[in-house]
Amino acid sequence: AELMSDESVQKRFAEELCSLVTKGTTPSKSPSSEKQSVPFLRVTNLGFDGLIDPTQDFELISKSSHKSELKRSVCYAGDILMNIVGPPLGKVGVIPDGIGECNINQAVLVYRLTGELIDAQYFVNYLLGQVAQTWLQSQSKKTSGQQNLTIEICKSLVVPVPSILTQKRLSSCLDAINKVNNLISRKIDSLQFLKRAIAADLLSGRKRVSI
Repeated sequence: AELMSDESVQKRFAEELCSLVTKGTTPSKSPSSEKQSVPFLRVTNLGFDGLIDPTQDFELISKSSHKSELKRSVCYAGDILMNIVGPPLGKVGVIPDGIGECNINQAVLVYRLTGELIDAQYFVNYLLGQVAQTWLQSQSKKTSGQQNLTIEICKSLVVPVPSILTQKRLSSCLDAINKVNNLISRKIDSLQFLKRAIAADLLSGRKRVSI
């Protein structure tokens, strides 16, 4: 709040900050002779940290499907993906350089920022934040235990837009906080592992405590 206290903050709809907001679709089955070489990202490839999950295998589709029936949802490095089918909603991932051109299925939406008013990391942090997530959850259509967001809902998400400098400063602060949180989490995991190991030794009689 202090970082933005000395300036007016514009509010923009997400679609005003993007050159493209769309979702993917399901490709028709390619002939078995056609090479499947283009990564086809699904909800399982997204995480809750703004990253593409490398531990999940990428499904592959053919280049012909990628460039023809799925050409509307061709994705590039830097594009921001968000799942629109849940639960859970709230998964976000930025396509890294290493993946190259890829595509997405019908449960994933892409935001392609124009870069003129918005910093990519700031936008990702906002999507992952409580304000955006609460609003998206409230707007989702809930049927038969499933949650769905439409393209229009995602376009109409209101985003506070301070200056680019302030956006970068906010992102740096959040990155620093996340690093500390990750360090604390790793230390807690290590202590829990040590606790379990000591408990196992004591219960098995391998170690004894003098009282």
